Amino acid sequence: MQMTTRIEYAIRSMVELGADESGNPLSIKEISSRQNLPFKFLEQLFRDLKKSKLIISSRGIKGGYRLAKPSVEITLKEIITAVEENFLKINCNKHKTINGYCLGYSCGLYSVWEEIRKTLMSQLGSFTLNDVIMREKGIKDTI
Repeated sequence: MQMTTRIEYAIRSMVELGADESGNPLSIKEISSRQNLPFKFLEQLFRDLKKSKLIISSRGIKGGYRLAKPSVEITLKEIITAVEENFLKINCNKHKTINGYCLGYSCGLYSVWEEIRKTLMSQLGSFTLNDVIMREKGIKDTI
């Protein structure tokens, strides 16, 4: 499975917000610089993250973004679905047939993929942003 750029950058940005201990909002420019991510791309992601109520913004000279709730309450599933609406969506040709075989919802392959999708989404719901932050801190501490 390959993680999309949108997902990777969203998680990295959220980790940056969650790991920052200053208590001050961070600007997209700061996050872009710290994580070496494209500013314009982050602007788009932050609109989606804000729309999903995962981050809040404040205006002004000292404005920027903060997590809307503690990192232990934000799951990877929430972040991913905020920026990738069709993540793991199964594209099925319900009414298309080839040589008399249905390629639709009743096919065995569809049910297997649906079970895999549900399991993966459940796993993503069990990992929090804080889990990622703590693992990242652990890795940095060993370097």
